[in-house]
Amino acid sequence: MSQTRTITRNELYERVWSSPMRKLALEFGISDVGLAKICRKSGIPLPGLGHWKLVETGHSPERKPLPASEPGQHETITIAARTPESHSVLRKTNIGPVPNVEVTLDREIIHPLAIRTKRAFHATSKNERGNARSRRGHNKVFPTQSFQEKTDEFVRKLTPRSGRVLGLTKRAVDRSLYATVIEGISVVEQIYLGELMKTKDAHEGLSAFREKRSSI
Repeated sequence: MSQTRTITRNELYERVWSSPMRKLALEFGISDVGLAKICRKSGIPLPGLGHWKLVETGHSPERKPLPASEPGQHETITIAARTPESHSVLRKTNIGPVPNVEVTLDREIIHPLAIRTKRAFHATSKNERGNARSRRGHNKVFPTQSFQEKTDEFVRKLTPRSGRVLGLTKRAVDRSLYATVIEGISVVEQIYLGELMKTKDAHEGLSAFREKRSSI
């Protein structure tokens, strides 16, 4: 079940430039990604990266003007939002107590939940270069007692790699960590296309990948 809300193209433009996308999307009952897609489809420009940070610090960043509508773009926009009833049903569902899984270094974990988690993260195949590839990424779970040791081991694997690339990666994570989805994608795109792909390390990495060899 859903409810709809109709708003004019000009009104939505004013709202988008008066409130952060994440906050406004909650008001319409959809995600910030969904609202951004509606705006792009309707030819409504969106605030750029860092716009709301400037507003918070007392600045008045320039607003992109609303262009005339193009063929296929309507002056009234209907936004469909889900009603919250389904969420209330989920909250009332009795899911039982949270299992207590004891983790120690001297014996194997045999709890069914831990075993299923291990299977989900276990490497089940290899890529074309012979490296293990997990079905669900490269996440790993360690006991608290060995966490620092495993973290240091992971860092040691990173240190021989390109300092320039690692620096850009860290900057992308830092700048997009608390941004909206749209802003985060924009940050990564700018760093990737504007800086990373201009480095020799990036081109060497791509060449090594295509030629199935270790990068220099």
